[in-house]
Amino acid sequence: MKKILFILTLLILPLQFVLTQEFNLGIQGGILFSRVGDNLEAYSGTGFTSGLSLEIPLNLQWAIRPEVNYQRRKLLVIDDYTSSGSNFIYESSAELRLFHSYIDIPVLMQYKSNNRFGFYFGPQFGALLASKYVEDLLATETNTTTGEKDVFRRHTVTRESSSRLNEISFALGPMYSFDFGLSIEGRFQRSVFLFNSDDIDFTVNWMQFQITARYNLPMSRKIEGE
Repeated sequence: MKKILFILTLLILPLQFVLTQEFNLGIQGGILFSRVGDNLEAYSGTGFTSGLSLEIPLNLQWAIRPEVNYQRRKLLVIDDYTSSGSNFIYESSAELRLFHSYIDIPVLMQYKSNNRFGFYFGPQFGALLASKYVEDLLATETNTTTGEKDVFRRHTVTRESSSRLNEISFALGPMYSFDFGLSIEGRFQRSVFLFNSDDIDFTVNWMQFQITARYNLPMSRKIEGE
């Protein structure tokens, strides 16, 4: 409940500013490359992102751009293991696919030059909604005396994680805008720290790079005075 109230607060604050400003409502989506780890090991994978944005002009070049994005972060872990004894060799290969669903709320400062190029940067809050683990295991045990081989297969196991790690991160990237409201953007995002109700972790961090297309809907207007 506290997480929901916090997210609603982050959404309401920029909307109060929008009520007296010109704005553009945008939709965006694209591909997401993720990596998570610490100083010892890291895992990576490919997912997707989609969301909504508000572009609130401050002048001809600068704007504030709050967003609400859904991110599906996928990680792939492959673990190969081999052991042997006096008359056997055991080999296994496990493939673990991790799916993390996040709601990300960045508040960005955006700059657009007259030649269509621009950039943006700003802080971001991420709320972990759910995690899913899918595991496949293939193992063989070979008798070195007789040459007989036994094969073990474990069916895919899916389970929901009880972990609820949220994040504070920083995002930045370039953009190129077209005349008809479409822009192509790249974004690098790195977590500053992860946290839940009990702990704050600075050692493990997420890194994302995404390539997205964003379209500003033709509804720029000023509410005040209409």
